[in-house]
Amino acid sequence: MNISARGQLQVDRAGRMLLTIYTPLGTTAARLYAEGDEITFLNDLQSNAWRGKAADFAGSLGLFGTALPTESVAMLLVGLPPAGLDSISYAATGIAEVRLPNAVVTYDPPVYPPKTIRIDRDGRHVDVEHLESYADPESLQRPEIPDSYRCCVLPRL
Repeated sequence: MNISARGQLQVDRAGRMLLTIYTPLGTTAARLYAEGDEITFLNDLQSNAWRGKAADFAGSLGLFGTALPTESVAMLLVGLPPAGLDSISYAATGIAEVRLPNAVVTYDPPVYPPKTIRIDRDGRHVDVEHLESYADPESLQRPEIPDSYRCCVLPRL
């Protein structure tokens, strides 16, 4: 299974992250917020949401629910090496690949910021094209789940 999306990634100083996925028309398709061990996922196309532990979200996006803390996942998604991770392969210009016990992350091109990040896990491939990635000087806030959204729908990517 292959999934490809365009996204904007924000990371604040505390390691909270907000990944906004866009449709080809530029409207918001989904939002993924991570703080510590908590994940909030809003599917804006289907008006549903899920909130829970990163370990429960692991089957949806292969980097969550691993031994990596959410702050390290945010660093990997923005294209920077998290502290204490030994399985990083570098090219002359930046990170080329990160091998985790249950996933491989590839950066294309291997520069900061990368244009595309590919996550391979269990035969599934998720490609995220970075439209914009930045460290936010302000604290990111968990997005509110609209009352009209159907609750507790765990995404399957």
